Amino acid sequence: LNENERRIYVAQVPKYKRIEQRRQHRTVSQIRKRVRQPTPEQKTQTTSSGFVMTRDYIEQYNTTWLDQELAGSAKAEVCHGKLCCHFELEWSPIDTEIGNKNKFGYRLGAYDGWRNQPNVDPNYIRNCGIFACSGVTLDDCGYMLSPDQLRLNLSRILIEAKFPKSQEILLMPNSVRDNLLPLEPSQFEWSVQEEEKSHMLTARFALAKTESLSNLLSFAIFGNYYDEVCTYGSGSPEKDLECGYEPTGDGAAQLRLFGSSLYLLLAMGTVFYLRH
Repeated sequence: LNENERRIYVAQVPKYKRIEQRRQHRTVSQIRKRVRQPTPEQKTQTTSSGFVMTRDYIEQYNTTWLDQELAGSAKAEVCHGKLCCHFELEWSPIDTEIGNKNKFGYRLGAYDGWRNQPNVDPNYIRNCGIFACSGVTLDDCGYMLSPDQLRLNLSRILIEAKFPKSQEILLMPNSVRDNLLPLEPSQFEWSVQEEEKSHMLTARFALAKTESLSNLLSFAIFGNYYDEVCTYGSGSPEKDLECGYEPTGDGAAQLRLFGSSLYLLLAMGTVFYLRH
């Protein structure tokens, strides 16, 4: 009694054979042929701690400059390809030393396309992001900034976007502060909801209402679709059916409802005729 015992449990783990077989037939060279845009040379930056940081390919994004001098709040819509990102921000200025002439601010960006990084299989990416910039040009964005360069205190940040469903998809919040750490879970709100009668997902990433940030470098929704196989709407309607997506919003429900009403009216007419 009460003796220790060791056992080996054997179980069969199901595999998605269809996807695996499809992947085996697609070589890396075949995937690379689908890359629509050549990726520029990736820029790096070495921090004071000796870490080498890689910069995102912001030049491929569609971006807009947030002019913080006009007001303390803004709403904007930035689209790239089929992806549209909704942004809402509120801020207040931070006093800086006299003589610092660099124009600090944020850019709002959206990207919908292939990402071809060296020594890595190409991935299909859908991103919505806010990037800190030391100047108004794209080349000023996406780098480490010192505390004296950060001039805005953000009291509200919201990013919302709709993403097509896919058999392979990773949706996640992404944030970086000037200490290279992300936000704590209590500092933000994150949700992904399926839309009714649709093959779309609504993602929402927001700063918690009780929080404010003055050291934010980036705040984004990261969407990785890997090889874009069986992503709704990326191919023909026949391809969507092959992947298991049923048509939605085609009026079939309304037609069935109209047919039921017509049947009820005919039945009532027949009863009225028989009574008379």
